[in-house]
Amino acid sequence: MRIHGSFRRPCCALLLLLVAGCAGWVKPGATGTEADAVLAQCRSRAEAQFPLVRQTEVQRPGYWVPSRTECGPRRSGCRTSGSFFQPPVYRDRDLNAPLRDAMIETCMRDQGWARKEGL
Repeated sequence: MRIHGSFRRPCCALLLLLVAGCAGWVKPGATGTEADAVLAQCRSRAEAQFPLVRQTEVQRPGYWVPSRTECGPRRSGCRTSGSFFQPPVYRDRDLNAPLRDAMIETCMRDQGWARKEGL
């Protein structure tokens, strides 16, 4: 099965989220429940310190697609398609996300937790 352009980015983003969800925090003698509680506390502090700051940016500017003429053999049966405007593509991003992530990372490490990557 081939994934076409319009689905490729969302599929890749979903895959990255699933892989990132497999990463966890470990601490000798601690349970997963303890890790979840400490992570929730660290996340809450980080969100209070660095709230969502949304910025909309142009991912791809708009542009005009010129008209095109296609002809059959010996320039017979020519067909011209009209030009059209391809609108810009925008995306939202959170300017504070890297700061929140760094604060969560520091908070967890300060309490003796280490990242465990895995699938």
